[in-house]
Amino acid sequence: EGINIIAYASEPVEGFISKGVVRNVDAASACLTNIINRLEAQLDNKVIIEKAYTTIGGVSVRSIKSTVKKDFDEYKKITPEIIDAMAIENDNEFVVPEGYQKVQVIVQEYKLDGSVNTAPTGFHTRSIEGNYLNIVINEQFMKQLSESFEMAKIEIVDSFTAAKLDADILLNKDDKHGCALVNMGAETTTISIYTNELLRKLVVLPLGGENITKDISTEHLSREE
Repeated sequence: EGINIIAYASEPVEGFISKGVVRNVDAASACLTNIINRLEAQLDNKVIIEKAYTTIGGVSVRSIKSTVKKDFDEYKKITPEIIDAMAIENDNEFVVPEGYQKVQVIVQEYKLDGSVNTAPTGFHTRSIEGNYLNIVINEQFMKQLSESFEMAKIEIVDSFTAAKLDADILLNKDDKHGCALVNMGAETTTISIYTNELLRKLVVLPLGGENITKDISTEHLSREE
């Protein structure tokens, strides 16, 4: 039925979080503790916050495509078990780049004997190919984020790709048939490419509004102006 916001707090992160990445774990932990204390105060201390959901973004996030293919000796009916087995095979066989870890897998579509199909269950085919988009993040940066929450004594329940959530909120079904969603932040710009209602590519550029501010301020203007 929607979201009901019952408390809100924000903290400046200049100097210890840069381009969406935690650079100083101690400072980030103190920042999180301040936010939690302020939220609990707004709730008259009736609620103790011990867990949180996080969104993953920043320059350390990228997307990589992968494919799993199965051939059959004769026409075979595609079942949910076959689809699940292919997803597991992708999880096991996908080679994560060194220094990265996988945070999310988004199914693209399937090809049955070469024909594209987004809902293959129930169809008969001699071969099926599954295409996946794997979202990965720099392992060290993820570790620094997790450590910040641990020090603040907050358990991360789950993490989600920020760009995917942005699209779910901002784009309707028609938009996702073909568009580029550009989210410009202070230090990064995230570009999500959609076709046929599916996320096809995710790119994070290390440029944002802060770069524009610095460029303008060189024209004899103060940052405040």
